[in-house]
Amino acid sequence: MNPKPGRLFLSTLMIVTALYSSSVGTAFGAAAPSLTGITGHWAQNEVTEWVENGFIQGYADGSFKPDNSLKRTEFMALINRAFGFTETAAVSYTDLSSSNWAYAEVAKAVKAGYVNGYSDGTIGTGKTISRQEAAVIINRLLKLDAAQTSAIFSDSKDIAAWALGSVNAVASAGIMKGYSEDNSFKPGRDITRAEAVVSLTRTKAIEAAPASTPDNTGTVTPSATASPAASPTASPTATPSPPRNPDIPSVPTSTPVSTPTAAPEPEATATSEPTAAPTVTPDPADTTAPILTSVTLGAVTVGDNVYGTSNEAGYLYLVPSTVIVTPTGLENSVQADHGIKLAVTASVYSQLNTQGLPADHYVVYAVDSSGNISIPSSTIEVIAIELSLDAPASLTESRTYDGTATAAVTASPLQGVLSGDVVEVHASASYSSAVPGISKTITVIYTLSGAQAASYIAPAPYTVHTGIISLNPLTVGAPDLTLAKFKDGTTTAAVIPGQLVGVIPGEDVSVSAVANYDTSAVGTGKTITVVYTLSGADAGNYIAPVNYIATNGEVDKDQITRSRVYDGTTAAAVVAGAVTGIEPGDIVTVEGIGEYSDVNVGMNKIITISYILTGPDAGNYLPPVSYTISTGIITALQLDITPPAITESKLFDGTLSAQVTPGTLIGVLPGDDVTVSATAAYSDAAVGSGKIITVVYTLSGDDAANYLAPGNYMISIGVIVAP
Repeated sequence: MNPKPGRLFLSTLMIVTALYSSSVGTAFGAAAPSLTGITGHWAQNEVTEWVENGFIQGYADGSFKPDNSLKRTEFMALINRAFGFTETAAVSYTDLSSSNWAYAEVAKAVKAGYVNGYSDGTIGTGKTISRQEAAVIINRLLKLDAAQTSAIFSDSKDIAAWALGSVNAVASAGIMKGYSEDNSFKPGRDITRAEAVVSLTRTKAIEAAPASTPDNTGTVTPSATASPAASPTASPTATPSPPRNPDIPSVPTSTPVSTPTAAPEPEATATSEPTAAPTVTPDPADTTAPILTSVTLGAVTVGDNVYGTSNEAGYLYLVPSTVIVTPTGLENSVQADHGIKLAVTASVYSQLNTQGLPADHYVVYAVDSSGNISIPSSTIEVIAIELSLDAPASLTESRTYDGTATAAVTASPLQGVLSGDVVEVHASASYSSAVPGISKTITVIYTLSGAQAASYIAPAPYTVHTGIISLNPLTVGAPDLTLAKFKDGTTTAAVIPGQLVGVIPGEDVSVSAVANYDTSAVGTGKTITVVYTLSGADAGNYIAPVNYIATNGEVDKDQITRSRVYDGTTAAAVVAGAVTGIEPGDIVTVEGIGEYSDVNVGMNKIITISYILTGPDAGNYLPPVSYTISTGIITALQLDITPPAITESKLFDGTLSAQVTPGTLIGVLPGDDVTVSATAAYSDAAVGSGKIITVVYTLSGDDAANYLAPGNYMISIGVIVAP
């Protein structure tokens, strides 16, 4: 153990819950400041000495506030400085970040072995420390004889089993004492700044003493070993609280404002079982309000206890400060799970646990058996527990552009929820923007729900910078591609793109296409490649459709009309291309003739192209060789018809049918076998007038397939008469 006191390094910003308020580098040996609240106090001498040694300091307003409560981490800081602990251990607690001012103090405490941590992985950052917890820590520092188990104090039954031996040991050593008015130890009461200083002063005296040291009763108590050892037991490691001097006021005078911190799971601190209020017959003549004392001041974290004492049997209520102060108002708050009600015995120091309460500002009231209500306590801030969790159980960091910034996420289980509380976490994730890109920031936001959600603060957002939004690949319908053309020395082919598929509704994206033959030479079975290009304000978010390829393209030496309407003949229009081989001066004309293989409507029909020669010198030459193509098309001939004869009125028969006789077909080629039939139907079967009657035509006959039936005929003067 280093005999020199540890040196404290602080931020220039005041830590509002800390024990001191100096700037970085304040010397321990500096002259004591003039602090208010020390003069005349029962611990004046010890506090003054500690201030002069730089072990503890006052607040920014110049006060010391000796009766304020201490936090666990603050008590560790006092011990480390007083005992000169400087070595640190590697620590990792879910409620303590490396940026927290107390991180180094906890690391020293763990290395020194007088604290460990809770079973839930927390150290109790921001949690106040009780007197029985302080006794455990001090006993670990001194390794006193804890064999004494008899009831030293009037409330020994209220001391936790894990703390009883330590309380008896430190009491026997004269380090901590009971209260003179009733010889009680009050194990669950928070230790004050003054109590901590006095208790640790006595602890240091025993630690520095020779082999044996007389205690304040004249008995000899073995001194502590040279260096403290970590306790191997599973007892709670809450920081102990120094003994309370009988002269200390029972209610602290003030409490510094605390910074909200994530509360750990409740530790196994011992408290007395709530005492049921005795049966008391209300006295209608009793109009005197009970007196409320010893109430916790300042701030507590959800799950911590709030203490108070009523001078009369009845109840203590912990309710929001805005509650209507009537018996009904108090009860309604409790019934709505916004307050706590506890039956108490007169003059018994009692605790109300805040678990399940929404974070808010509360006050305590005492109510006696006649319904009289005390004046309220000072406001107590119940601070929500800030929860934590591991990285999301799943987070989709890479996806295709869809016009939104959302990312799929599933949250990991919550950490820090008090046992029995119902709290659920919900996660939503979003990219920094919806546009495609890499190394994008994804932020996961957590929200809470459940019966006790108002007692907690949702975990801090989680972010990654590895998000990827890829371009959205589009598809397109088949193009309208002209597969054949007359040789013109170019590779271009006529094309109209199909319908674009996959564009996010409302976005401005259009497609254009160009098509090219693989060569411009005459031939069949040629490859035509269609290439698509996107345009529009939002085109940059997409990938153009893949190229379309056809392998049945043709480049012809003649101009061939490949598609025509049925006319009952096999003729195909052909204009012969350039002819070579005619001798200069000879007059020869080459004429092309096209002939379909048959007259009927169809696709991919064979057309034979042949040639005849005319002119004075034609007899000197042979015509070019005939050839065929298989891309001919004959489409059906659209027919017309004279108006039909329609029976416009009928008696109601429950059907849609109407009587009709079709007119005469117009456009049928002479000799073709085509007839027409017609059906007529009302728009509905109900009785009425002004009804639409629609006539539909159907063709039949041997040559009907070469024609298109006339379009539907409609009238709107149909009548269905009631029978």
